[in-house]
Amino acid sequence: MALFISPARKRFDENQPLYYPLGRALTRNALKDFKGSKRKETKILFLGCYDLHNVLLTIACKTTNNGTLNIHLNHSCPYSLARNALILKVISSPNFNVNCSEDLKYLWDLWYNLEWPQTTLDRFEKDVNELIKTGLPEHNLEFDNNQLKDLKDMWRNWLSSLTKLTKSSEIEKVLKSRQEFINGGGRIGKEMLEYQAKMNKSPESPMLRQLTSKLAVAMKISDFPEVLKSKIIKEVERYYRTGSCNSRITALKSVAVNPTLLELENALSLAKTPRWRVNIYSCPFTGFLPLPLEKLEKNEENIATLYCQKMLKNLVSSYRHLKNCVNFHLHWSDNLQFCLSGTSEMFDVIDSSTLADEVGLANLIVSSSPRLDYRSPDALMITESADGWFSIASSIAGYIEEALCAPLSMIPTLYGVRPANDATLGSNVITTRGNEDGFPEITLTWRRAPRFENVPLGLSPSIELYMKNFEKKCYFMKDETTLDELKSKFFRCYTPLTYCYMVRNLVSHLENREDLQNLLLKTNFSKKGSQFTLTKRTIEARANQHPLTLVIANQPLTPEIVNLFQDNFRAPMLRVMVIPFDRWIAKKKSGSIEKSSDVYFIDNFYFKIHGKMADFVFPTLQLIFVLPEEHGLKPNHCAVIMEMYSNTVMLFLGMIDDMEQETLEVPSSTKKQPSSCSEMAPQDSFMQAGNCQESPNDFFFNISVHTKGVPKGLYVSSDELRPCEAGHRVTFSLAEPEGVQPLTLCFPHPILVDFIDATLRRPDRSIRVVLKKAIHEPWPYDFNLKPKWDVDQMKLWKESDPKKKDDLYFHVANQKGFDRLKNYLGLNIFGNAVHLPEVRLLSPIENARNIIGTILMQVQPDRCEFFEIHKVPAPGQLQSVSSTNDVPFFYIRAHLPIITSPFSSPMILLSVLDTRLSEKFIKNGLLNAKSSKEDFERIFRPRDKSNKTPMILWTNVDDSTNLLRYVFRLNSTKMKPSTWQEENLPLGKYSPYFATFVSPLYLDHFPVENSDSKKDSKKFTCTGCGKKSNATMKRCSRCKTMTYCTEKCQKADWSRHKLMCSVMEPKNLVVRVQVAE
Repeated sequence: MALFISPARKRFDENQPLYYPLGRALTRNALKDFKGSKRKETKILFLGCYDLHNVLLTIACKTTNNGTLNIHLNHSCPYSLARNALILKVISSPNFNVNCSEDLKYLWDLWYNLEWPQTTLDRFEKDVNELIKTGLPEHNLEFDNNQLKDLKDMWRNWLSSLTKLTKSSEIEKVLKSRQEFINGGGRIGKEMLEYQAKMNKSPESPMLRQLTSKLAVAMKISDFPEVLKSKIIKEVERYYRTGSCNSRITALKSVAVNPTLLELENALSLAKTPRWRVNIYSCPFTGFLPLPLEKLEKNEENIATLYCQKMLKNLVSSYRHLKNCVNFHLHWSDNLQFCLSGTSEMFDVIDSSTLADEVGLANLIVSSSPRLDYRSPDALMITESADGWFSIASSIAGYIEEALCAPLSMIPTLYGVRPANDATLGSNVITTRGNEDGFPEITLTWRRAPRFENVPLGLSPSIELYMKNFEKKCYFMKDETTLDELKSKFFRCYTPLTYCYMVRNLVSHLENREDLQNLLLKTNFSKKGSQFTLTKRTIEARANQHPLTLVIANQPLTPEIVNLFQDNFRAPMLRVMVIPFDRWIAKKKSGSIEKSSDVYFIDNFYFKIHGKMADFVFPTLQLIFVLPEEHGLKPNHCAVIMEMYSNTVMLFLGMIDDMEQETLEVPSSTKKQPSSCSEMAPQDSFMQAGNCQESPNDFFFNISVHTKGVPKGLYVSSDELRPCEAGHRVTFSLAEPEGVQPLTLCFPHPILVDFIDATLRRPDRSIRVVLKKAIHEPWPYDFNLKPKWDVDQMKLWKESDPKKKDDLYFHVANQKGFDRLKNYLGLNIFGNAVHLPEVRLLSPIENARNIIGTILMQVQPDRCEFFEIHKVPAPGQLQSVSSTNDVPFFYIRAHLPIITSPFSSPMILLSVLDTRLSEKFIKNGLLNAKSSKEDFERIFRPRDKSNKTPMILWTNVDDSTNLLRYVFRLNSTKMKPSTWQEENLPLGKYSPYFATFVSPLYLDHFPVENSDSKKDSKKFTCTGCGKKSNATMKRCSRCKTMTYCTEKCQKADWSRHKLMCSVMEPKNLVVRVQVAE
């Protein structure tokens, strides 16, 4: 069964393999967000480990020799694993001296350069021969002995290929093949490149220029001196032309081509001659970016190479210093299959940052998250999306919800994990423009969520809806999908087995797992699609551990088939179609097939190239799939392999009856996760929770009370630890009758403990419970995060030349996606009544960004320290707060100066008083009113600043106020209070004060202005119809802000505009608060 366990759709990569042996752009320390650094042993899994850059960077960031790092490297590509094993052998050797220039040059050639001098070739042959004879070093490298033989065959293949690759004619062929591959756009496609060439009208390779430009942007050299910038760009161009880069331009004579960067002819490949298949965006510089101006040797020629070699030297030095407490375990397996069945290890950190776009985010989470160590609350998983997320959403939060087919608040239940950082708040760092659409590469960190305990999950309407949407994407049929082309490509990795694993993951921690699993698997949400009936029966039989039929088809890999794969497809997405032979003949003639109940699709199967088998002259393509034991196929059913998007038939496999078939017993699952439901001994009196119905905002369920006496005195408590206002556990207990044990329930998403609605119904002996999810409250885990930022030790924010992009104005404006403060609402006149209509239209996140930007801009130039946040007056109401008894939501004191956050963004410390929380604590007797007033006067009305009038800021709706409060509270969990705050703020469990900060909430993508819109930009825009014109338009006579092209447009828009239209006040009116003495 291990052959069919991976849920991702099979891609035939053998025909167009693509490697990243030089690393990828988003290199990062995998332990950066891991808080369990004091553990004696830390287990890290690098899933899909293309190269060792992330691994060495993670080891280099280890701050102490205490504790052991057990690092597991898995990759589905044997070529990448063979390279990694060789590099580890080299840098682990006692004879390797990283401070020796010759040793470092050898490592650089081995890792990055296409052409080698004689000295590198000699050392390579020696090292590979040692690997073949003695295997891997035993002290800290471990490999599966069953796979070591295959690995040695690959190393032998490298050596044997050198007889060709040392000939000058072969070197020229490889170099030419590499240039053709790059100029052909790798997998981008010829049509796109021809279009680019036509648009550019230049004899220069458009792809070469695109690659150079893209890398120059990533290097962040736009502010470098022109001479230096020109040098670096020429160096990059030189690498893309030659495939090599050296610290000195006068390099040694090339005598061989690096075989580890080539696809060589062997039993696992379609290559007839050595060919270049390195991803065109992969290069030596990507893992070391951006380039810091102050660390570059500006007088040298190959400036970037010298810097990168120094960084590599530092990484290897750190590894050699710590290698005695680092153990490596190498694995060669399908990445998802490895997590599902290839290992029994549980990991503290899983870095799967290269896989989300390749196998699909849902596949990655349901396969790898169960391998996170449930005993470690700090365990985390890392995913990344480089070029796929923006095809389905315009924000990171939207990407997560669309890819997982559920809102963020439902993901802990459905997937058992949660994003470690709130995706709804945007980005912590300024978003780079990324690709041509303005979307950057993103990295997400995931943590385990608690499981349900003592409460079964029911199939609520919300869960049914999300599972229905998810199933539709897994049972993919192009002619029935309503997705556009980009979205359909994003979900192409999802298969029926993805849905099966998602269901299994959902029910794995539930008391009623079998009932819910059978219900979800048997329910055909997507009523259409009879082509998947056979697949659904197979999945149900497998889930119920019924015998299956193993079907094996072997086909000779003839030259005609090889040419079909090579000429027509680039890693096609495959699907097996089982069809009656007569319908197959009709399809060949007509080119299409009518839907029928006896035609079936199979999306999960094993398909691979094997060496020559006994009965075949050619290498063999082997395809294996499973069917139910009683599949019901007729003798005339045959099987073909299709390319799922073009519906092109790639290979006829033969008649099902002619294929090898054997019965396959499904082993019973022996892996047991810790039970989430407490075992209770039989009792006469007890409470029991019924099925929990979950929605995006609530949990609601009934608790049945089994007792002879009348239940009385319901008491509800939680695991809330102040100042956190949320918890995962709720305990219900009764005063009467005696002997009824309290019932403690646990929920994946934290709930607001102040909004627990529990009603004891004596007649039917039940408790009706509604729990509100803590959507705008930090998770309990966040309040326990350590270490916290020491704000007293942070560097001051330094203003620079306003023309430069690190200016404060630039950071504030980037919350809106602007390069400058164009149309940034309310920066200097936020309190001006003319802006109140616009404030009323802001979304909650825009309102929060507006307030944060205003505070930063008022603090720096005007040194404004005091702010108040009120609800914006309704249209027609009095605009001045001074004549009302309105109490602000928040009093804010800003603490100068602005400092620099750990993300290199401007950050201002705040002391915030939550007035509603203060009133609540006073009312409940948790806070003394007199001392509270004295604290307020001391903090917000100090005598030395008595002339400081607070500035008024506005929120428009309750959601905006709650979101802003959430930002204040979330930021307070990240930092230790400053010395001033510790001395002056009455902090504690029942304090209404927050020692917090604000920093820009940047957009998580960079809006790119359409070139056509630039041409058509007009001075006036009609609010009603959207028409743009340079001709003067009439304004609303009441508010003087909205413009209309005609009276008809104004009347049509009035139903919307009247909600925010208000009488125009004098332009210089600024709302102030008068404080009574």
